[in-house]
Amino acid sequence: MSMPSISCACAVLLGLGLSGQSGQSGPSGPSGQPRQEGFGGEPSDVLHPEVRVAPEGNASEGNAYEANVAEATGSPERRAIRRRIAQDRVRTRFLRREEASILGGFRRIEAELKAKQRHQLKLIEEAKAFEARVDAAGRELAGLDAKLAELKDAVGRRLLAMHRLSKTKIGRLVDQISGRHGTSRRRADWLRLVLAYDRRLFDDARTTRAEAERSRATLAEAQKKLENAQAALAEETESLLILKEEKAALLDAVRTERRAAERLARELSEQARRLEREAGVVHGAGPQPDAVAGGFGAQQGHLPWPLPGQVVVPFGKRVDPVSSLVLFQKGIDVAASLGAPVRAVFAGRVVHAGALRGFGNVVVVDHGGWFTVYGHLGTLRLGEGTEVRQHEVLGFLGDGRQRRSVLYFEVRRGREPVDPQRWLTAG
Repeated sequence: MSMPSISCACAVLLGLGLSGQSGQSGPSGPSGQPRQEGFGGEPSDVLHPEVRVAPEGNASEGNAYEANVAEATGSPERRAIRRRIAQDRVRTRFLRREEASILGGFRRIEAELKAKQRHQLKLIEEAKAFEARVDAAGRELAGLDAKLAELKDAVGRRLLAMHRLSKTKIGRLVDQISGRHGTSRRRADWLRLVLAYDRRLFDDARTTRAEAERSRATLAEAQKKLENAQAALAEETESLLILKEEKAALLDAVRTERRAAERLARELSEQARRLEREAGVVHGAGPQPDAVAGGFGAQQGHLPWPLPGQVVVPFGKRVDPVSSLVLFQKGIDVAASLGAPVRAVFAGRVVHAGALRGFGNVVVVDHGGWFTVYGHLGTLRLGEGTEVRQHEVLGFLGDGRQRRSVLYFEVRRGREPVDPQRWLTAG
């Protein structure tokens, strides 16, 4: 065997041994059922229907075989799919309600955000108006301060003049000589009146300034409260935006889960219809075709069946009858008679012939980059490295897990499994 064939065979066996496909005759898992890990991480607790088969040639046991196959095709797999579809429908309805609820909350948040944004704009305008009023009050205070300074200066000059007049002896002497003593008194009275008037102006200006200062302080306090309210509103808006993002992420997750559930329900419904179509259909019972011209890649729809039997587990999504887990079947399970000869579907080289945990005796045939896998064989006829012809017997079907006689059959392009029924003849 060439090195490329060895590496490809190892890859196929790795994919097979880790696939979640066939009934197993190997050790059991914790629950008493065999446990495998899927090639891509998918679970593989695959539990086949209980099918008891009889050797060919025994009519009465053959009738029992047909009855068991019909039961296997009609009950556990289909019932499990129907049960899982019903569960997924309930789950989908729940997810739709959850989606509608999240959408409602999302809309409420958006409405609240818009209201807060409007309120924030209003507060911004009010803050601007307060700022203008505070500035005006500041300018008014500056004018009053200038006026007070002028009054203070004028009153000071008058007080100084009166003080000097009262202390000047020459002024009094001149007044006495000139006989103007009354005039000096009137001048003093006039100065006192002027000073009293100035003081009243000064006191009024000081009172007005104090009121203006209080008004400005009140406006500044109101502006500060407004700014605080604006900051609190901005914080609430930020919290709402975060909540909106969380709701959006939750909505996206729920929608993704709902779409996945709907997609799975469609796939399982298709599998259920496929199982319905397979009920009672025996494949490969008539004459099987020979290969058409070209390599394996040209044989799609023309390969003979490896043995006559009924497909009890098709390729693709399936539901475990016990756990209701959705698994991925990488091949097909064909219920057939115990000891039935299993034949190569196309010429190639045997790259593996021996036991594989969970699949009994397994034969892998390399067809030049394409591989076919035959699991749950009892007796093997050919060893590794043997060149095989199409229709040549590879071995004989043995007991699967729980004494079932089911062939596990895969077609792979490299490591990638494909639906075998697309490659096998329709007959």
